[in-house]
Amino acid sequence: MNFLFLMLISYGVAGDAELREKVGPGFINWSTLSLGVTGTGNADLSAVDVGEARLAAERSATAAALTRAVSLFASMRMTGFYTTQKLPGLQPLERLFRPQQQRVIETRYFADGKVDVVMELPFTHMMSRLFPAMRGSELTVDSSDVTGVVIDARGLQLVPAMLPRFFNAKGVLMFDPDKLRISSSALHGAAAYWRSMDAALRDSRVEGQPVILKAIGLKERGSSDFLFSDVDAKRITELGSVFADGRVVIVTDVDL
Repeated sequence: MNFLFLMLISYGVAGDAELREKVGPGFINWSTLSLGVTGTGNADLSAVDVGEARLAAERSATAAALTRAVSLFASMRMTGFYTTQKLPGLQPLERLFRPQQQRVIETRYFADGKVDVVMELPFTHMMSRLFPAMRGSELTVDSSDVTGVVIDARGLQLVPAMLPRFFNAKGVLMFDPDKLRISSSALHGAAAYWRSMDAALRDSRVEGQPVILKAIGLKERGSSDFLFSDVDAKRITELGSVFADGRVVIVTDVDL
């Protein structure tokens, strides 16, 4: 089945439940894990006919949208307070996108020949390309009866990140993002964020028999570094295989 169909349709309920962060003229959808961008192409005055001019403008608009996506992606928080630009050893961002996975939402034509292309691009497939050192360690803990983990982070002033981290109350890391399985993270990332518990429970990455854990705080205000009680921290360790598969959804009531 088409990757974009899985990501945009089967992953949950759209609308108000989605967590969207507006960044300049674009947005980050932290529920579908995608970027929304618009590119503008001007008319090619050297074109011999209207059709050729329109196609040239569409190509220019698509290229402009991809350029904006690169800029938007560079501003994204990956983990803690790091953005993609600041992570050591990162490959050039222009090489990370797969144009064949872009989804054109709307194409707008104007009387002066200008064209706007509005597109949405998934970014989950970039995980292994962003972090070549991520081995995807095989965890032997048997958690086959659990379909996923829902983190209840309501009431916390979190800021979403691609790689949230999970600590016990003393600040000891309970699951290292380096243990993410590359194949799973490329499909649906490390975690999604929703503004509704109902929508989170219907997200296909956890749907079935998910475990709900309550985050008791943040390691740093304005991050996605979550603190848990000793009991829930132990559960995170026990469910390492679930976390490694990225079968995690975070529920928040924060306004971005």
